[in-house]
Amino acid sequence: MFLIILALGFTVAVIVSDMPTFGSKMVPSNNQVSQHYIKNSVEETKSHNIVGAILVDYRAYDTLIEIIVLFTTSVIVSSLFIIQNSDNSASQNKY
Repeated sequence: MFLIILALGFTVAVIVSDMPTFGSKMVPSNNQVSQHYIKNSVEETKSHNIVGAILVDYRAYDTLIEIIVLFTTSVIVSSLFIIQNSDNSASQNKY
């Protein structure tokens, strides 16, 4: 088990050391993607609100999946609370 944890730690360290520094100009998300959104969002989406165009048109599936994950998590947590409360009341009724 210790060797697995050590190997995973080493793998994470290698991956993190290869990542570009935060805010670097050489990262594609800082120089290509944002410039494309700024230049082409009005033409491609017919919306003058760049933030809304990115969320609704460019990243719609990502936003939808995030909403599904949050909804599923809230349903699971709520059901766990309901199950726990019903178990507590059942155990109190036994005696």
